[in-house]
Amino acid sequence: MTNAILAFARAVLWGSLAGGGPFLLLTVPVAIESPQWGRPEAIWIAAMPIAIAAAVVALAAAFFGVPLTAWLARQDDESRLAYVIAGLGVGALLPIALVAMLFGDAEAGAFLAIPGAFAGAVTGASWGRWREQVAGKAADR
Repeated sequence: MTNAILAFARAVLWGSLAGGGPFLLLTVPVAIESPQWGRPEAIWIAAMPIAIAAAVVALAAAFFGVPLTAWLARQDDESRLAYVIAGLGVGALLPIALVAMLFGDAEAGAFLAIPGAFAGAVTGASWGRWREQVAGKAADR
């Protein structure tokens, strides 16, 4: 069980860095130029993309990834590619759906579809790699 939790945390970490990392190019310079630099407020501004991505990726992995894992394991059809494709799809569609629900504007959420897809694909690749190792399928490739 501990290995599964560590693998889940690793997948969420990599997905969060992949999805939120590019936005650091915007927030870190803003934080450095802020008169609050060196204070917790500036650090929060700098780290906000990773924190937001981590929350979304963790919730998506829990609510979509875990049931998908149970279903694929029951079907005996787990592969890294299956998790990457599922993560790519959920990662692209989830920001659109969330922004549409919260703000009533799905088009605004489309801006986040690409980083979301990237975060989902990276999360799926990390999790799928671990699941293949658990199933012993990694040696088959």
